[in-house]
Amino acid sequence: MPVQYYISSEGSRILNISVVMTTYNGAGFLGEQLESIMLQTRKPDEVIICDDCSLDDSFRIADEFIKSNGLSSSWKLYKNESNKGVNRNFTACAEKASGDLLFFCDQDDVWLPDKILEMEKIFNGNEAVLALNCSFSLMDRTGRQMESCFSMVRKGRGRLKKVGFCEQVNKCIINGMTLAVRKDAYRELIPFIEEQDLTFDIPVGLYTAFKNGYYIYEKPLVLRRVHGENVSRPAYTLGERLSEPQRHIEGRFERIRHMEAFLDVYGTGLGEDDRRMMAEAIDILGKSVGYLRQRRAWPLAGVLLKYNPMVNKAIALLNILVVLFGKYGDGGKS
Repeated sequence: MPVQYYISSEGSRILNISVVMTTYNGAGFLGEQLESIMLQTRKPDEVIICDDCSLDDSFRIADEFIKSNGLSSSWKLYKNESNKGVNRNFTACAEKASGDLLFFCDQDDVWLPDKILEMEKIFNGNEAVLALNCSFSLMDRTGRQMESCFSMVRKGRGRLKKVGFCEQVNKCIINGMTLAVRKDAYRELIPFIEEQDLTFDIPVGLYTAFKNGYYIYEKPLVLRRVHGENVSRPAYTLGERLSEPQRHIEGRFERIRHMEAFLDVYGTGLGEDDRRMMAEAIDILGKSVGYLRQRRAWPLAGVLLKYNPMVNKAIALLNILVVLFGKYGDGGKS
Protein backbone atom coordinates (compact mmCIF):
# COMPACT_ATOMS: atom_id res chain seq x y z
CA MET A 1 0.00 0.00 0.00
CA PRO A 2 1.51 3.39 -0.94
CA VAL A 3 2.47 5.71 1.88
CA GLN A 4 -0.17 8.16 3.07
CA TYR A 5 1.46 11.52 3.67
CA TYR A 6 0.46 13.66 6.60
CA ILE A 7 -0.09 17.17 5.30
CA SER A 8 0.63 19.94 7.76
CA SER A 9 -2.20 22.29 8.64
CA GLU A 10 -2.30 25.74 7.09
CA GLY A 11 0.06 28.11 8.80
CA SER A 12 2.26 25.43 10.40
CA ARG A 13 5.99 26.16 10.59
CA ILE A 14 8.08 24.90 7.69
CA LEU A 15 10.83 22.58 8.88
CA ASN A 16 14.41 23.55 8.04
CA ILE A 17 16.54 20.72 6.72
CA SER A 18 20.26 20.12 7.29
CA VAL A 19 22.26 17.50 5.41
CA VAL A 20 25.11 16.17 7.55
CA MET A 21 28.00 14.59 5.63
CA THR A 22 31.40 13.40 6.78
CA THR A 23 34.29 12.74 4.40
CA TYR A 24 37.48 10.74 4.71
CA ASN A 25 39.53 9.64 1.70
CA GLY A 26 36.40 9.54 -0.45
CA ALA A 27 37.66 11.40 -3.51
CA GLY A 28 36.71 8.63 -5.94
CA PHE A 29 32.93 9.00 -5.54
CA LEU A 30 32.42 12.23 -3.60
CA GLY A 31 31.57 14.45 -6.56
CA GLU A 32 28.68 12.24 -7.66
CA GLN A 33 27.16 12.27 -4.18
CA LEU A 34 27.51 16.04 -3.85
CA GLU A 35 25.78 16.50 -7.19
CA SER A 36 22.88 14.25 -6.15
CA ILE A 37 22.33 16.45 -3.07
CA MET A 38 22.49 19.65 -5.10
CA LEU A 39 19.93 18.30 -7.60
CA GLN A 40 17.32 17.38 -4.98
CA THR A 41 13.83 18.57 -5.89
CA ARG A 42 13.50 19.87 -2.33
CA LYS A 43 16.76 21.73 -1.69
CA PRO A 44 18.30 21.39 1.80
CA ASP A 45 18.43 24.62 3.78
CA GLU A 46 22.04 23.86 4.66
CA VAL A 47 24.66 21.21 3.99
CA ILE A 48 27.37 20.63 6.62
CA ILE A 49 30.47 18.72 5.49
CA CYS A 50 33.23 17.77 7.93
CA ASP A 51 36.42 16.31 6.50
CA ASP A 52 38.36 14.10 8.92
CA CYS A 53 41.91 14.93 7.74
CA SER A 54 41.64 13.11 4.42
CA LEU A 55 44.91 12.13 2.77
CA ASP A 56 43.43 12.40 -0.73
CA ASP A 57 41.63 15.21 -2.58
CA SER A 58 38.31 14.92 -0.73
CA PHE A 59 38.53 18.36 0.88
CA ARG A 60 39.59 20.04 -2.36
CA ILE A 61 36.80 18.33 -4.34
CA ALA A 62 34.15 19.46 -1.84
CA ASP A 63 35.58 22.99 -1.66
CA GLU A 64 35.68 23.41 -5.45
CA PHE A 65 32.20 21.92 -5.85
CA ILE A 66 30.73 24.41 -3.39
CA LYS A 67 32.47 27.41 -4.94
CA SER A 68 31.88 26.48 -8.59
CA ASN A 69 28.14 25.97 -8.00
CA GLY A 70 27.63 29.14 -5.95
CA LEU A 71 26.60 27.24 -2.82
CA SER A 72 28.77 29.00 -0.23
CA SER A 73 25.84 30.71 1.48
CA SER A 74 24.21 27.44 2.56
CA TRP A 75 26.89 24.76 2.18
CA LYS A 76 29.61 24.82 4.86
CA LEU A 77 32.84 22.82 4.71
CA TYR A 78 35.07 22.15 7.72
CA LYS A 79 38.39 20.34 8.07
CA ASN A 80 39.15 18.74 11.44
CA GLU A 81 42.39 19.73 13.12
CA SER A 82 43.03 16.07 13.96
CA ASN A 83 41.43 12.78 12.97
CA LYS A 84 38.31 12.14 15.06
CA GLY A 85 37.25 8.80 13.59
CA VAL A 86 33.95 8.16 11.86
CA ASN A 87 31.81 8.05 15.03
CA ARG A 88 32.96 11.30 16.60
CA ASN A 89 33.19 13.07 13.27
CA PHE A 90 29.52 12.44 12.51
CA THR A 91 28.50 13.64 15.97
CA ALA A 92 30.65 16.78 15.76
CA CYS A 93 29.28 17.47 12.28
CA ALA A 94 25.67 17.09 13.43
CA GLU A 95 26.29 19.53 16.30
CA LYS A 96 27.15 22.23 13.75
CA ALA A 97 23.79 21.79 11.98
CA SER A 98 20.97 24.22 12.71
CA GLY A 99 18.08 22.50 10.91
CA ASP A 100 14.97 21.02 12.50
CA LEU A 101 15.63 17.78 10.59
CA LEU A 102 19.05 16.18 10.17
CA PHE A 103 19.60 14.04 7.08
CA PHE A 104 22.73 11.93 7.50
CA CYS A 105 24.74 11.28 4.36
CA ASP A 106 27.65 9.03 3.37
CA GLN A 107 30.30 10.25 0.97
CA ASP A 108 30.04 7.59 -1.73
CA ASP A 109 26.31 6.95 -2.30
CA VAL A 110 23.81 8.66 -4.59
CA TRP A 111 20.50 10.15 -3.47
CA LEU A 112 17.53 9.82 -5.78
CA PRO A 113 16.08 13.26 -6.69
CA ASP A 114 12.98 13.12 -4.44
CA LYS A 115 14.64 11.71 -1.30
CA ILE A 116 14.42 14.86 0.79
CA LEU A 117 11.00 15.81 -0.58
CA GLU A 118 9.35 12.47 0.17
CA MET A 119 10.87 12.07 3.63
CA GLU A 120 10.08 15.67 4.57
CA LYS A 121 6.40 15.10 3.72
CA ILE A 122 6.28 12.26 6.24
CA PHE A 123 7.79 14.39 9.02
CA ASN A 124 5.71 17.42 8.13
CA GLY A 125 2.45 17.44 10.04
CA ASN A 126 3.18 14.18 11.89
CA GLU A 127 5.00 15.06 15.08
CA ALA A 128 4.97 11.42 16.18
CA VAL A 129 7.77 10.72 13.67
CA LEU A 130 11.05 11.37 15.49
CA ALA A 131 13.32 9.38 13.17
CA LEU A 132 12.80 7.95 9.71
CA ASN A 133 14.72 5.53 7.51
CA CYS A 134 14.01 5.02 3.83
CA SER A 135 15.02 1.88 1.93
CA PHE A 136 17.93 1.68 -0.50
CA SER A 137 19.10 -0.11 -3.61
CA LEU A 138 22.63 -1.33 -4.21
CA MET A 139 25.10 -0.34 -6.90
CA ASP A 140 28.70 -1.30 -7.57
CA ARG A 141 31.66 1.05 -7.89
CA THR A 142 30.79 1.77 -11.54
CA GLY A 143 27.22 2.81 -10.69
CA ARG A 144 25.63 -0.38 -12.01
CA GLN A 145 22.63 -1.32 -9.87
CA MET A 146 22.75 -4.70 -8.18
CA GLU A 147 20.69 -6.52 -5.58
CA SER A 148 21.11 -9.09 -2.84
CA CYS A 149 18.48 -11.11 -1.03
CA PHE A 150 18.98 -8.95 2.07
CA SER A 151 18.50 -5.61 0.31
CA MET A 152 15.48 -6.89 -1.61
CA VAL A 153 13.79 -8.04 1.62
CA ARG A 154 14.38 -4.67 3.26
CA LYS A 155 13.03 -2.62 0.36
CA GLY A 156 9.42 -3.29 1.24
CA ARG A 157 6.40 -2.11 -0.72
CA GLY A 158 6.26 1.63 -0.20
CA ARG A 159 4.62 1.42 3.23
CA LEU A 160 5.19 3.77 6.12
CA LYS A 161 5.84 1.38 8.99
CA LYS A 162 6.18 2.14 12.68
CA VAL A 163 8.86 0.09 14.46
CA GLY A 164 8.15 -0.65 18.12
CA PHE A 165 10.82 -0.87 20.80
CA CYS A 166 10.72 -4.65 21.10
CA GLU A 167 11.04 -5.08 17.33
CA GLN A 168 13.93 -2.62 17.17
CA VAL A 169 15.80 -4.38 19.98
CA ASN A 170 15.35 -7.74 18.30
CA LYS A 171 15.91 -6.76 14.68
CA CYS A 172 18.09 -3.62 14.76
CA ILE A 173 16.42 -2.20 11.66
CA ILE A 174 18.33 0.99 10.92
CA ASN A 175 20.84 2.40 8.44
CA GLY A 176 22.73 5.58 9.17
CA MET A 177 23.19 6.49 5.53
CA THR A 178 19.41 6.71 4.92
CA LEU A 179 18.48 8.17 8.31
CA ALA A 180 16.72 11.46 9.04
CA VAL A 181 15.98 12.53 12.61
CA ARG A 182 14.51 15.53 14.39
CA LYS A 183 17.39 17.49 15.85
CA ASP A 184 15.70 17.84 19.26
CA ALA A 185 15.60 14.03 19.56
CA TYR A 186 19.18 13.65 18.36
CA ARG A 187 20.42 16.34 20.74
CA GLU A 188 19.26 14.24 23.68
CA LEU A 189 21.58 11.44 22.54
CA ILE A 190 24.76 13.41 21.80
CA PRO A 191 26.38 13.11 25.29
CA PHE A 192 25.58 9.38 25.39
CA ILE A 193 26.96 8.72 21.90
CA GLU A 194 30.13 10.72 22.52
CA GLU A 195 30.86 9.24 25.94
CA GLN A 196 30.46 5.67 24.71
CA ASP A 197 32.06 6.32 21.27
CA LEU A 198 29.10 4.76 19.48
CA THR A 199 27.87 4.91 15.92
CA PHE A 200 24.92 7.28 15.82
CA ASP A 201 22.37 5.06 14.09
CA ILE A 202 21.77 2.23 16.60
CA PRO A 203 21.23 4.63 19.55
CA VAL A 204 18.86 6.73 17.44
CA GLY A 205 16.88 3.63 16.49
CA LEU A 206 16.61 2.39 20.07
CA TYR A 207 15.87 5.77 21.62
CA THR A 208 13.22 6.90 19.12
CA ALA A 209 11.56 3.47 19.12
CA PHE A 210 11.45 3.68 22.94
CA LYS A 211 9.76 7.10 22.48
CA ASN A 212 7.27 5.55 20.01
CA GLY A 213 8.67 7.61 17.15
CA TYR A 214 10.79 5.41 14.87
CA TYR A 215 9.43 4.76 11.37
CA ILE A 216 10.59 3.13 8.15
CA TYR A 217 9.53 4.31 4.71
CA GLU A 218 9.79 1.19 2.60
CA LYS A 219 10.78 2.91 -0.63
CA PRO A 220 14.36 2.97 -2.01
CA LEU A 221 15.50 6.59 -2.18
CA VAL A 222 19.26 5.99 -2.00
CA LEU A 223 21.67 4.07 -4.20
CA ARG A 224 24.13 2.48 -1.77
CA ARG A 225 27.52 2.07 -3.41
CA VAL A 226 29.30 -1.15 -2.44
CA HIS A 227 33.04 -1.13 -3.04
CA GLY A 228 36.24 -2.22 -1.35
CA GLU A 229 36.95 1.13 0.31
CA ASN A 230 33.65 1.73 2.16
CA VAL A 231 34.36 3.26 5.57
CA SER A 232 31.81 0.92 7.15
CA ARG A 233 32.67 -1.97 4.80
CA PRO A 234 29.09 -3.20 4.44
CA ALA A 235 28.42 -6.83 3.52
CA TYR A 236 25.14 -7.16 1.70
CA THR A 237 25.59 -10.52 0.00
CA LEU A 238 25.72 -14.03 1.41
CA GLY A 239 29.05 -14.60 -0.31
CA GLU A 240 30.63 -11.65 1.51
CA ARG A 241 29.36 -12.91 4.85
CA LEU A 242 30.71 -16.40 4.24
CA SER A 243 34.06 -15.19 2.96
CA GLU A 244 34.74 -13.06 6.07
CA PRO A 245 33.01 -14.65 9.07
CA GLN A 246 35.21 -12.72 11.50
CA ARG A 247 33.79 -9.43 10.21
CA HIS A 248 30.29 -10.85 10.62
CA ILE A 249 31.14 -11.80 14.22
CA GLU A 250 32.62 -8.36 14.94
CA GLY A 251 29.38 -6.82 13.76
CA ARG A 252 27.46 -8.93 16.29
CA PHE A 253 29.85 -7.80 19.05
CA GLU A 254 29.34 -4.14 18.13
CA ARG A 255 25.59 -4.57 18.33
CA ILE A 256 25.91 -6.10 21.80
CA ARG A 257 28.12 -3.19 22.91
CA HIS A 258 25.57 -0.63 21.76
CA MET A 259 22.67 -2.48 23.38
CA GLU A 260 24.52 -2.89 26.69
CA ALA A 261 25.41 0.81 26.75
CA PHE A 262 21.82 1.82 26.03
CA LEU A 263 20.43 -0.46 28.73
CA ASP A 264 22.97 0.84 31.24
CA VAL A 265 22.16 4.52 30.60
CA TYR A 266 18.45 4.42 29.74
CA GLY A 267 17.37 1.25 31.51
CA THR A 268 15.87 3.06 34.49
CA GLY A 269 13.41 4.74 32.13
CA LEU A 270 12.23 1.46 30.64
CA GLY A 271 9.35 -0.51 31.99
CA GLU A 272 10.11 -3.77 33.78
CA ASP A 273 9.03 -5.90 30.82
CA ASP A 274 11.16 -3.90 28.37
CA ARG A 275 14.22 -4.12 30.63
CA ARG A 276 13.79 -7.86 30.97
CA MET A 277 13.25 -8.29 27.24
CA MET A 278 16.34 -6.26 26.36
CA ALA A 279 18.54 -7.99 28.95
CA GLU A 280 17.46 -11.39 27.64
CA ALA A 281 18.11 -10.34 24.05
CA ILE A 282 21.64 -9.21 24.98
CA ASP A 283 22.29 -12.46 26.87
CA ILE A 284 21.11 -14.72 24.06
CA LEU A 285 22.85 -12.63 21.43
CA GLY A 286 26.05 -12.97 23.44
CA LYS A 287 25.68 -16.74 23.58
CA SER A 288 25.04 -16.92 19.85
CA VAL A 289 28.18 -14.87 19.14
CA GLY A 290 30.18 -17.25 21.33
CA TYR A 291 28.93 -20.21 19.31
CA LEU A 292 29.71 -18.34 16.10
CA ARG A 293 33.32 -17.83 17.21
CA GLN A 294 33.65 -21.47 18.25
CA ARG A 295 31.91 -22.68 15.08
CA ARG A 296 29.44 -24.78 17.07
CA ALA A 297 26.47 -25.16 14.75
CA TRP A 298 24.10 -27.26 16.87
CA PRO A 299 24.29 -25.13 20.05
CA LEU A 300 23.92 -22.01 17.90
CA ALA A 301 20.88 -23.44 16.13
CA GLY A 302 19.37 -24.39 19.48
CA VAL A 303 19.77 -20.88 20.86
CA LEU A 304 18.42 -19.17 17.75
CA LEU A 305 15.49 -21.48 17.23
CA LYS A 306 14.47 -21.61 20.88
CA TYR A 307 14.90 -17.96 21.83
CA ASN A 308 15.70 -16.21 18.53
CA PRO A 309 16.46 -12.82 20.12
CA MET A 310 16.71 -11.28 16.66
CA VAL A 311 13.22 -12.59 15.77
CA ASN A 312 14.33 -12.20 12.17
CA LYS A 313 14.43 -15.73 10.79
CA ALA A 314 16.59 -14.69 7.83
CA ILE A 315 19.34 -13.43 10.16
CA ALA A 316 19.10 -16.58 12.27
CA LEU A 317 19.56 -18.69 9.15
CA LEU A 318 22.46 -16.49 8.03
CA ASN A 319 24.28 -17.07 11.33
CA ILE A 320 23.91 -20.82 10.94
CA LEU A 321 25.15 -20.68 7.35
CA VAL A 322 28.22 -18.70 8.46
CA VAL A 323 29.08 -21.43 10.98
CA LEU A 324 28.52 -24.26 8.50
CA PHE A 325 30.12 -22.77 5.38
CA GLY A 326 32.10 -19.69 6.41
CA LYS A 327 35.80 -19.55 5.50
CA TYR A 328 37.13 -19.14 9.01
CA GLY A 329 40.70 -19.94 8.03
CA ASP A 330 41.67 -20.96 11.56
CA GLY A 331 39.05 -23.58 12.25
CA GLY A 332 36.70 -20.95 13.63
CA LYS A 333 38.53 -20.56 16.92
CA SER A 334 39.78 -17.15 18.01
